[in-house]
Amino acid sequence: MKVFLDANIIIDLLDTSRESSAFSLELFSTITDKNFDMTISEDILTTVYYVTKKSVPRKKLLSFFEMINDEFSILNFKKKIIKKTIKLCQSNSRLDFEDALQAICAGEYKCDIIITNDKKFPVVKVPVKSTKDFLEEYGKK
Repeated sequence: MKVFLDANIIIDLLDTSRESSAFSLELFSTITDKNFDMTISEDILTTVYYVTKKSVPRKKLLSFFEMINDEFSILNFKKKIIKKTIKLCQSNSRLDFEDALQAICAGEYKCDIIITNDKKFPVVKVPVKSTKDFLEEYGKK
């Protein structure tokens, strides 16, 4: 299974003071145990860095990014993905551009599921689940 992780999941893995952190850590363990392919988009790294740079030591952040670079598939944006996202957002003014970009990217790279704790994340092509919902379905029984 090809699993796309949204930025908030990655941030939860780094910042254990966040409410969803325990679920995201269990999620990461489950995905790893089941040998699912973990994917993120290339811009999630900059988002994670920007959000956590004051709460997570730089050395820890960069070591974590090394692990992601080694263990995850990192999906690139292409003009086609950006163009589709612009068109989608032009037709729906309530869509968040960054979330729509992630959703379209996951679809273009044929991900099976997107995991996010963002309750307003758009479902474009790929099913979206929260960490809790994913763990209920795929977690350790």
